[in-house]
Amino acid sequence: MRNEISGGNFFGPVVQVGSLRGDITFQLPAEIPLALGGLPRISPTFTGRAAVLDELLALLGPSGPRGGVVQISAVSGMGGVGKTELALQAAHAARERGWFPGGVLFADLFGYDERLRVGPATALDGFLRAVGVPAEHVPPDLQGRERLYRSVLDAYARAGRGVLVVIDNASSSEQVRPLLPGDPVTRALVTSRHTLADIGARLLDLPTLSPGASVELLDRRIRLALGEEDTRVRDDPEGAHEIARLCGGLPLAVEVVAALLSERPRRGLRTVVDDLRSEHTRLDEMRYEDMAVRAAFELSYRNLPSDQARLFRLLSVNPGPDVSTEAAAATAGLEPRHCRRLLDALARAHLLDASAADGRWAMHDLVRLYATEQGRDLASADGREAAVGRLLDHYSATARAAAEHVDPSRTAPPGTVFRDREDALAWFDAELPNLVGTVRMADGDRPAVALGLHVALVHYLQRKRLFTMLIDLAPVALEAARRLGDRHGEARVLTNLGLAQNGAGQYEGCVRSCEAAAEIFLGVGDRALAGRALNNLGLGLDNLGRYEEAVHAFRQAIDIFRELGDPRGEGAALTNLGSALLLTNRLEESLSARRAAVAALSRLPDHTDPQGLAMVLNNLGASLLQLGRHAEAVPEFQRALRISRDIGDAYEQAQSLVNIAVSYAATDRHEEALAASRESASLYRECGAVRELGDALLSVGTALRRLGRHRESVEAHREGIDCARSAGDPRRVGRHLEEMSASLLSSGDFEGAVAARQEAVSAYTEAGDAVAAENAERDVHRLRGTGPFRGGRPGGRLRRLFGRP
Repeated sequence: MRNEISGGNFFGPVVQVGSLRGDITFQLPAEIPLALGGLPRISPTFTGRAAVLDELLALLGPSGPRGGVVQISAVSGMGGVGKTELALQAAHAARERGWFPGGVLFADLFGYDERLRVGPATALDGFLRAVGVPAEHVPPDLQGRERLYRSVLDAYARAGRGVLVVIDNASSSEQVRPLLPGDPVTRALVTSRHTLADIGARLLDLPTLSPGASVELLDRRIRLALGEEDTRVRDDPEGAHEIARLCGGLPLAVEVVAALLSERPRRGLRTVVDDLRSEHTRLDEMRYEDMAVRAAFELSYRNLPSDQARLFRLLSVNPGPDVSTEAAAATAGLEPRHCRRLLDALARAHLLDASAADGRWAMHDLVRLYATEQGRDLASADGREAAVGRLLDHYSATARAAAEHVDPSRTAPPGTVFRDREDALAWFDAELPNLVGTVRMADGDRPAVALGLHVALVHYLQRKRLFTMLIDLAPVALEAARRLGDRHGEARVLTNLGLAQNGAGQYEGCVRSCEAAAEIFLGVGDRALAGRALNNLGLGLDNLGRYEEAVHAFRQAIDIFRELGDPRGEGAALTNLGSALLLTNRLEESLSARRAAVAALSRLPDHTDPQGLAMVLNNLGASLLQLGRHAEAVPEFQRALRISRDIGDAYEQAQSLVNIAVSYAATDRHEEALAASRESASLYRECGAVRELGDALLSVGTALRRLGRHRESVEAHREGIDCARSAGDPRRVGRHLEEMSASLLSSGDFEGAVAARQEAVSAYTEAGDAVAAENAERDVHRLRGTGPFRGGRPGGRLRRLFGRP
């Protein structure tokens, strides 16, 4: 469902790039919004790297070489040598020195884990969202994302706001190249276990720690845990140096030993030396550095009680980067409280990391590999196969319970594991990598799990606009349904795939998927889901400009929903029909369809879809505004506003308020219009809805001009122009410019008014709106001849299409 009222105006510095979906123009934020929040913290015990850190900072600093990418890798390419920590220390130091005022982007590519590996397309999606590109403007293809990403970084550089990009844990040049910036100001740090000599980078092979630095790290870690009164390292320097040697200078190994010594404050260093020596003989086939790591892991592992050791081995079956206490308990078949105590013990031994979030536990990738090997050796004794089944069942059952809260068409039964929708959404947020990994892990042996999890994820992924992820999972779910012989499940996956393709701008694919789904549903006699497939088919046709075909699909869906007595489906299809009719200039028919949509959703028992009703009411009011029936429109918007406030839907509240502001402006109630539009703008900022914020600012600027507050009006329109450009919407840029021109003229700035109006001509031309461009050009001539001219065209939202999984 779309909700829109036409009208608007915009101004400011931009990024502009061509993509498969056309030119995108948008405003740079003052600083990368999410970069610093996403940069992991640095260790307080960092030591032994002063020289290499200085060398790295010299390369990153203003006097460093241009156009270089600094590559960090261990001599042997192994993990655990401190590549990531060095990169983070350098990034924080460079940031503190003001070298990268635009911010720091960070991505862990998990290059050495096939289940977690982040492809360049996914990494670019995260980077583009971090720099403020709206989700709907992230190109669906890798090449388009590369172009937009490099254009954004180039624009930051040209604006004097250079960015540092940290690309961590890459496994290949192919994984890295699309993420490298193209301008000479932006710098990148790449860490890898391989020496990536073919990406045009400055290569820095990070050595292991010197014996003295290893001893210093050991001492710092123990005193950090136990305080300055622990003097074991200073009291036994020979034993400390032997530990450093046996650890091979590997920071990870030193930290594991420090954890063991911290766990037992009375244990002497010599006993650790003896244990490390005996372990080396069992790993003589490993490379030197690996022998040291494995010795430390083996030492820590051998000191575990049997219940902790079994849990450690079984945790390696989890498919994601971390695991919750509940999932760990399900895997091991333990009561959660008892499992939590075991997890705490593993974290104290430095075999787990509990620093990410409360109740979540992560394994270093090398520790995970070690646990996997140990687990395979004892698979029968541990019941490993049964543990995998319990873990998959846990994720499946919990995801189904969460989906009951997230699906707006369902009412979650009392007594479920989640308190409310927000609780369920938070669980999905935390577990998404695990759920995606579970779908892939279940592919083949557990097709029912793969299919069920895909269905459970649909509403969450749609809500988060993670369309690419939903599209990527669809082939696995389709294969699972076909292996099960589940034609109904196959059609559900196709319906969900079509809706995701529509959201990702893959409209042709949407049409194909939904046509296939509708055919299957009709073939198996499920007319209810056939109606949903036909409704979603209409969305794709509408977006392709095939309006008459869209009208036909929506009407087919409406007939089915009416036949089945499904007011929710009927309301969704009717409001979409109203949008398609509007675009064919059948205004009265559009209004009738939207009135019928409101009536349909109002028949739901206890208003079980308040969000849908609010959206439809806003659409109905928009149709009335298009017909100039302002007095009738306002009560519909106010009703939608009350509903949205009741359910805490900030976005829909903002929609209602901006529409109310436009209605008030049309009836000369400018103070009320100003108040409503400002409240709307505040809510849009809260939601991060850049395009819609521009619409609200259009109403703010118009109201201020009509109240004689011209300077404030111009500022509002300048911000609105920035929003419109950020959203890649030149038509809205033109509307802001027209309104700004009127404000400038009223304030006595004749030349500024003419220039703004001329810019509006260019904006409308870019948008392909010949009529608006011609009208604006005519106004330019009238201004220069001191004749009358038109003001801007205030408006709000007109249409939002309403798809349903």
